[in-house]
Amino acid sequence: MRFLGQLTAVCLALPCLTVSSRAETYDARIDGPQVLTPPAGPAPAINGPEIYGVRPGSPVIDRVPTTGSRPIRFTAKDLPDSLRIDQAKGIITGHAPATAGRHVVTFLAEHDHGKDERKLTFVIGDKFALTPPMGWNHWYTHYHFITDAKIRVAAEAMVASGMADVGYSYVSCDDCWMRIAPEYVGQSIDTNQKTPSTGLDLEAVVGEVRDADGRILPNKNFPDMPALTGFIHALGLKAGIYSSPGPRTCQQFEGSYGHEEIDVKTYADWGFDLLASINLAACATSGAGRMPAPSPTGSPSASVPAVVPSSASLLPKTADPALMERENDNA
Repeated sequence: MRFLGQLTAVCLALPCLTVSSRAETYDARIDGPQVLTPPAGPAPAINGPEIYGVRPGSPVIDRVPTTGSRPIRFTAKDLPDSLRIDQAKGIITGHAPATAGRHVVTFLAEHDHGKDERKLTFVIGDKFALTPPMGWNHWYTHYHFITDAKIRVAAEAMVASGMADVGYSYVSCDDCWMRIAPEYVGQSIDTNQKTPSTGLDLEAVVGEVRDADGRILPNKNFPDMPALTGFIHALGLKAGIYSSPGPRTCQQFEGSYGHEEIDVKTYADWGFDLLASINLAACATSGAGRMPAPSPTGSPSASVPAVVPSSASLLPKTADPALMERENDNA
C-alpha cells in the first residue's frame, strides 16, 4: 500500500479526470465509472479539516478548500500576524507564530450567491498531521516514467478537477525521481516491476547518485526541485517526496541508508512538506531494502528491518512545516 491512499491515485490518474455518468445510486448496467457524489451548488461551502498542526516558526502553505462558483472572496478573522490570506484564491501563506499555542481563525467565503463560515484551529507545537493527509501519489499512474512536467500537470489537475476544493492538498513524487547507479540497472525494474521498463530513458536516470558532499541527486527528469515545490505551493498545495530507508529503493534507485540526516535536510531545503520513508517488504527479496549494517546515525530495530526510527528522530531538526515518515509497508 502506497502512502496517501490508492483511491486517490486511481481517481486522480489524469485519464480518469474526464469521467463519467452521474447517478443517485450505483447501477451495474452502466459501463464505466459513476460519480455518486452530489454536485456542488453555486453557493460557497467551506470543506476540509478544523485543525492544523505546525511547528513554531515553520512555513505554512494551505488553502481554504471551498466549493462554489467563482469568483469567491475570502477573508479571515483573528489570523496571526505572521500569516496572510490571498482574498481571491483562499491561499494561506507565511510562517507559524514563534511560540507554542492554539489560534482559532474564522474563515469567510462569500459572493453574490451566498456565504459560508468555518473555524480552523492552528495548533503550534511539536505535533502535526493531526488529520489524515489527503492527496495524489504518482506511482500507479506513471511508475518509473515520472518527470517534473508530469508532477506539475497533476498539481494543476488537482485544482482544476475540484479535488483541492474538498480538501485534497498533497502532490507527491514516489520512487524513481532519484538516480540509479550503473551497477544496479541490470537488476532494476524489469524483474521487480509489474509494468515493464521498456522505453525508460536510461541516460536521464543512470549516473552518480550523490554529489561530493554526499547530497542525493535527482535525475535529469527533475532539473530543479525547489522550482517544482514552488510551483506546487503557488497553487496552495503541498509537495511530498518518497525515499527508502534501505540502501536502494524497490526499483534499485538510490536510498537513504547511511545518509538519513543529510537527506532529510536536503528534502526540507528543496521545499518538500512531506517525506514518505517506506520499507516495502517486497524489496527485501531483491536486497534493495536489506540492511547490511547499523547506520551511522542509528541502529535498525530488531523487529523493523529499517533505519526509519533514526530518520524520524532527525525530523524536529528541520525547518519544514510537516515532514513525516511511515515506518513500514508490508503490502
